[in-house]
Amino acid sequence: MKIHLQAILLVSLTLISLSGFFLYRGITQHKENIDHILQLEEQNFDELAKQIQHNSFDSYQATLNDFVHFNQSLIPALVTQNQQLLRQSTIPFFKHEQSKNPDFLQLRFFLADGTSFLSMNPDYSLTIPQKALHVALEERKKLAGFQWIQGEVYYQIVQPIFSPDGKKLGTVALYLGIERELQLFELELHSPAAIYIVASQADKDLTLSGNIKKFGDFIIMTEQFPIFQKLPSDLNLMKHRQRVHIDDKWYVLHQPPMLKNFLGEHIGGIILLNDITQEVKKVKQYVLSSLLFTGGILTVTLLVLHFSFRWLLRRLENSKQKLQNTVELLGEEIQEKKEAQLLLKQAHDKLDQRVKERTQELGQANLQLKSSNKKLKSLDKLKDDFLAMVTHELRTPMVSILGYADTLQECKLSWEEQKKFTEIIIDEGERLSALIDNILDMSSLDSGQLDFTFKDVELDEIINTAVRAVEGSLIKTGNLKIEAPQTNIHFVGDFGRITQVIINLLGNAIKFSPEVGRITLSVESKSDFFTLKISDQGPGIPEDQLQQIFQKFQQVKAKDRKVKGTGLGLTISQGIIEAHQGQIWAENREEGALFCFTLPLQLAG
Repeated sequence: MKIHLQAILLVSLTLISLSGFFLYRGITQHKENIDHILQLEEQNFDELAKQIQHNSFDSYQATLNDFVHFNQSLIPALVTQNQQLLRQSTIPFFKHEQSKNPDFLQLRFFLADGTSFLSMNPDYSLTIPQKALHVALEERKKLAGFQWIQGEVYYQIVQPIFSPDGKKLGTVALYLGIERELQLFELELHSPAAIYIVASQADKDLTLSGNIKKFGDFIIMTEQFPIFQKLPSDLNLMKHRQRVHIDDKWYVLHQPPMLKNFLGEHIGGIILLNDITQEVKKVKQYVLSSLLFTGGILTVTLLVLHFSFRWLLRRLENSKQKLQNTVELLGEEIQEKKEAQLLLKQAHDKLDQRVKERTQELGQANLQLKSSNKKLKSLDKLKDDFLAMVTHELRTPMVSILGYADTLQECKLSWEEQKKFTEIIIDEGERLSALIDNILDMSSLDSGQLDFTFKDVELDEIINTAVRAVEGSLIKTGNLKIEAPQTNIHFVGDFGRITQVIINLLGNAIKFSPEVGRITLSVESKSDFFTLKISDQGPGIPEDQLQQIFQKFQQVKAKDRKVKGTGLGLTISQGIIEAHQGQIWAENREEGALFCFTLPLQLAG
C-alpha cells in the first residue's frame, strides 16, 4: 500500500475512533438520564404507594377498632344474636363511612364459629377466609390484607369481638375496594396502571375472562387499559426495568409486589407502564446527528489529505531520484564492508560457542564434584552418629547386666535378692535386645533397605496381636487395662511392621500410665483411609517436646526416673507409617497423651 494511502487510512481510523468515543459517551449520558428519570418515577411510585396504604387502608384499622369499642349495643346484640339491634346500632357508622369513601363497600359480622350473621350491604356477597376469622379470635388480634374475590381485589380488616369476661363473641370484617387508589396512581404518575396477581390466587371464572392476560405465573387485569393486552406473552413480568415496544412507543415496566394477604404473602401488585418514547427518540436523534457530523468531517478531511499528499509526493519523488543516484555510488563500498563484518561476526560466534560449551562442561563437572562431596560427608556423619549411638546406648544395659551378674556370683544373697537381681538382668537383657533390634531397624531405614511385605491384612488381627505382646507388661503394672475396639477393617500393609508400630505406642502408654488406669484404642474409618488413636491417662507430653519426640534418641523427660527407653521406637514407627503412605503424630489431652496414625486402605502407585 502506498504511503499516502496508509496515512489517509490512519487519519480516518483516528477520526472514526474519536467519533465512536464521543458517540459512546453521549449514548451513555442519555442512558443515565433515562435511568435517573426511571429512578425518580420509581421513588414517586413507592412514596405514593406508602401514602395510599397509610391514608386509604391502614387508617381504617383504627376506625374499625373505635367502632367495636365505642358501640355499646354491639356486644349485647352478639350475645343475644339480635340482628335487628346490631343493624340499628351499625347503620349510622356504615352510612357515615360510605359517604366519606365510596370504596367503603361492606361491613359484615360473623359469629364465633365463623357463620355469617349480618351483612350491611346485601349487594356485595363478599366472603372472607375462615382461617382469618379463626386466627383473629384465637390469637386475639386484628388481621388485615388484600384478597381476590369474584374477579376483584379488596382490602379486608378482621376485628375480633369479645365479651367483658373474655368470651369469644365473633368477628367484624370491613371491605374496601381499591379502584379509586388505582385511578390515583394513574393521575399522579401519568402512566397507565393495572393490577397483576399470582395466577394461583385467581378465581377460575377470572382466568376465563377476556379482560385478563397471563404471563407465566402472573395475570394482569386489562379491563381499563387495553394497552396491557398488547404486551408480548413471553414477557418476564418480574424482570426489573424491562423495556417493551408497543405501537411505535417505548415503555418501561415497574411492578413492585405490594399486595399482601392475611398471611403476609405477596399475592400481586400494581404494574405501571412508564412512557420513555421521547427519551429513546432523543438517543436516536443524537446517534443520527453524530453519524452525519462524523461523516461530513471525515469526507472533508480525506479530500484535503488526498490533494495535499499528491503535491507532497511529487516533491518527494524528485528528492528520491537524487538520493538513489547517490546510493548507487556508495553501494559497492557498503557491500564490501558488509562482507567483512559478516566474516568477523562468524568468527566471533564460533569462538563464543566454544567458550559456552567449555563453560557448561566445567559447570557440570563442578556440580558432580559437589554432589559427590556432599554424599561423602553425609556417609561420614551417618557413620559417626551410628558409632556414637552404639557406644552410648549399648554400654548402659551391658554394664548393668555385668554388675548384677558379678554380684550374684560373688555374694551370698537371699532368695528374694537373687530373684530381684535376676529380674533386673532379664529386664536389661530385653532392653538390650530391643535396642539392638531398633538400631538395626534404624540403620535399615536410614539406608532405605528396611524390608516390607505388603498384602491385604485385617486391622483387628493386628491389634489383638499387639495387645497380646504387651500383656506381660500389664501384669507387672497391676490394675492397668487396655480397651481395644472391633473394626472389621481390611487394608494393604505389612502385618509385622504395623504390629511393631502399635506395640511401640502401647509400650510408651504403659510406661507413662499410672498403676491403676486405662489405655484406650479407637479407630475412625473413612471411605479410603482410617485413623487409629491410642490414649493413656499419664502425665502427657511437655509442649516443647511434642515436635521432637519423633527424632532419633529423643525421649520425654519424665518425672519418674524409672521410665526408660532407647529413644528410637517413635522414629522407627514414623518411618514405617510413612513407608505405608500414612502420617503419625502426638497430641496432649486433659487426661494424658494421645498418639495417632493414619493409613490408606490402598497404597498409591
